[in-house]
Amino acid sequence: MKAIKSVFFKRFFLLFLINSLFIIFLFFLISTKLIKQQNINQFSKRLLSNAEVIKALATPTNLENKQNFDKLIKNLAVLMNCRITIINETGEPIFESDTNFQHTTNHMNRDEIKDIFRGNSSGISIRYSSSLNKKFLYIATPQKINGKISLIIRVAAPIETILFFTSQISQKLYILIFIVFFASVTLSWLVLVRYTKEFEAIRSSLIEISKHKFKTRIKHFAKNIFEDLNADFNNMASNLENLFTELSLNKKNFELIFSSVSDGILLLDSKGKIVLHNEAFKILFDLSSQNINRRYYWELVRNRKIDDTFQKIKENKNIFNENTDFADFEFERENKFFLFTLIFAKEDHHFVMTFHDITKAKNFELLKKDFIANASHEIKTPLSLITGFLEMLEDEPLPDSAKSHVSIIQKHVFRLNSLTKNLLLLSSLENTIKDKNKLKFESIDILPMLKETTKLFIPKIQEKKLKFYTNFPEYLPKIQANIFNIEQIIVNLIDNAIKYTEKGAITITCEASKGFLGISITDTGIGIPKEHHTKIFERFYVVDKSRARATGGTGLGLAIVKYLVQLHNGEISLVENENKGTTFVVKFPAIY
Repeated sequence: MKAIKSVFFKRFFLLFLINSLFIIFLFFLISTKLIKQQNINQFSKRLLSNAEVIKALATPTNLENKQNFDKLIKNLAVLMNCRITIINETGEPIFESDTNFQHTTNHMNRDEIKDIFRGNSSGISIRYSSSLNKKFLYIATPQKINGKISLIIRVAAPIETILFFTSQISQKLYILIFIVFFASVTLSWLVLVRYTKEFEAIRSSLIEISKHKFKTRIKHFAKNIFEDLNADFNNMASNLENLFTELSLNKKNFELIFSSVSDGILLLDSKGKIVLHNEAFKILFDLSSQNINRRYYWELVRNRKIDDTFQKIKENKNIFNENTDFADFEFERENKFFLFTLIFAKEDHHFVMTFHDITKAKNFELLKKDFIANASHEIKTPLSLITGFLEMLEDEPLPDSAKSHVSIIQKHVFRLNSLTKNLLLLSSLENTIKDKNKLKFESIDILPMLKETTKLFIPKIQEKKLKFYTNFPEYLPKIQANIFNIEQIIVNLIDNAIKYTEKGAITITCEASKGFLGISITDTGIGIPKEHHTKIFERFYVVDKSRARATGGTGLGLAIVKYLVQLHNGEISLVENENKGTTFVVKFPAIY
C-alpha cells in the first residue's frame, strides 16, 4: 500500500512540476520579449529627445563654424552616450561623432532616412553598422526650412547597451520567478501530501468495503474539499451495511424455507443446467450421495414429456398460458407418482421445476376407484333382482297406497341403476386410458352421426317448448375416433342442456379450424357460476344438489365426457357466456 501511495504521490507531483515549468518557460519567453521591446521603445524616445536637442543647435550660424560645431557634436555624443550623424538633403553625412564623415557613404538608402523622405516626422531602424562593426538602434528626425528638408539629425545607440539593461531586468525577474516557483512547489507539496493522506484513507476504506467489511468508516476527516466526499462515503457504507444485513437475513430465511419444503425444486439456466436445488429433490430421486450442481436435469430425471415441455417453453414462451409461462402435469417414475410444474422466469431467463410426490394420494385415489368399481359391480346384481320383483308387483292387484310406494321405489332403483352403470363406465374408461389399444379407432365422418343423434332429442325439446338450432357445414374433415364414444359425448352434453333449460333455445354448431374439428353446444338455461368452472368436470360434483336430485343427476355425466374426450386426444372447455346460459366446446384432431 505504501508503494502504491508513493507511486501516486510521485506521479501527481511530477505532473505538477512539468506543468509549472512549462508555464514558467512560456512566461519567461513572453516577458523577456516584452521587456526587450519596452527597453527599445524607451531608448527610442530618449534618442528622439536627444535628436530634438541637436536639431535646435544645428542653426545655420553654428553650421558655418564647422570645427566648433563638430567639436560640439562629439561632446554631446559622449554626454548623451550615443552616436550623432547630421545628413544633408542629398543623403550625404556632413557631421559624424564617431567616424570621419568624409569616408562614409551616402545614407539615402538607410531605412530611417527613407522614412523621413516618405513624410514621416521621424524614422527608426535596427541594423548592423559596417563602419563601426556593431548593431545599432537608429532614430532620425528632419530639420525643415520653408517646408523643405534641409538637414536630417540621426542619433544611434548600440543594441548591446539596450540588451544590457534588458539583461539586468531579466535577472531580477529570474530571481522573482524562482522565488514564486519555489514557494508554489513547496505549498503544493504540502497540500498534496495532506490530500494524498485523505485519498489513501478513502482508498483503504474502499478496499475494506470490497472485502465485505461494511462497518468500515473514514474517521477524523478534516474540513477540506474531501469533507462532503467522506461524509457521503460513510453514509454509503452505512446503507450498504444495512442492505447487506437485510440480504443476509433474507438469504437465511430463504435457505430455511427452501430446505424445509418437501417438494423437489430445481432452478435451471436457459440450457437446462442445474443452478440451484434443495435437498428434498435429491431425496425424492435417491441422489443424496451425488453432486448434481451444473448437471443437466435430464441426466437425473428422464421423462419424454418433461423434455418436450421444456423445449416448447424455451422455443415459444407463451404456449401454455397467455399471462404466465407455466405448465403442469402428472407423471409416473419407478412406481412413484409426481405432480410436475415448470415455470419460466422471463427476467433472468431461468426455469423453475417442482416435483410434488403424490404417490400416497394416487394410491388412495386408485383404492377409492377400485372400491367404487367393486361396490358398483356387487350392487348391480341385487338391483337387477329388485327391479325384476318391482316389475312383477306392477302386475299384481295392489291398493293405491302400495302402488304409490312401488312407484317411489322404482324411481330410486332407476337412479341407483343409472349411478351404478356410470360408475362401471368410469372404471372401464380409466382402464382404457391406461391401455388405449383396447379401444378400436377408425376414420369417421361425424356429420351423419350428429344429424341422427340430434333427431333423438326433438321430442324432449318440443315437450319443453324450446327452440332448437343446428349449424352444420356441408363438409367437415374426418376424425380418428370410436363412433360409439363420440355419440356418448354428444348425447350427454345435449341431455344436460335440455335438463337445465326451461325456456329459450339450444344451439349445436360444428366447424373446422386450425387442425381441429370443434363441436359447441349452447343453451339459454340457468348457467354455471364462474366459481364452479374449474370443478365442473370432477366426479360427483353438482352445482345445485336439490335440482340434481329432482332431475336424477348423479354428477358423473361431465366426468364421463371428459374421460371420453381425453381418450380421443381432444379438449373440452366451458365458455362463459355474456348472456345467461352455458356453452360447452369439444375439439378433436382433424384428418385432412
